Amino acid sequence: MTSKVRAEFKRVVSTDLLESFLNGLDDLAPRLLEVYEAATKSAKKPALKAILDCLKKDDTNERRRTAALLGLPHYLREEPSDIIRMCDQNSDDAGRSEGQNSDGEDEGWVE
Repeated sequence: MTSKVRAEFKRVVSTDLLESFLNGLDDLAPRLLEVYEAATKSAKKPALKAILDCLKKDDTNERRRTAALLGLPHYLREEPSDIIRMCDQNSDDAGRSEGQNSDGEDEGWVE
């Protein structure tokens, strides 16, 4: 399903969806990380500190992107599991139709 969405997006706007998203994220990540760092000074956001500590071990562009995305719900005081869903690339999707989650529920894709 993801490849269909990306292909349709590219067909309509002549831009690759993933590339556009990652370029935007690369532009915003440094500032988001600065904001998260400032928020950790008050000691009210230990989850943000843990996310930022991972960058001290391995500060790569991919890690900065990940930290920017994972930190957002913590910064906004939202439940991360309500916003970010982790996917296992090796999970068995057999028996699941396109547009359904692992529980067989409709994911809300518009086709």
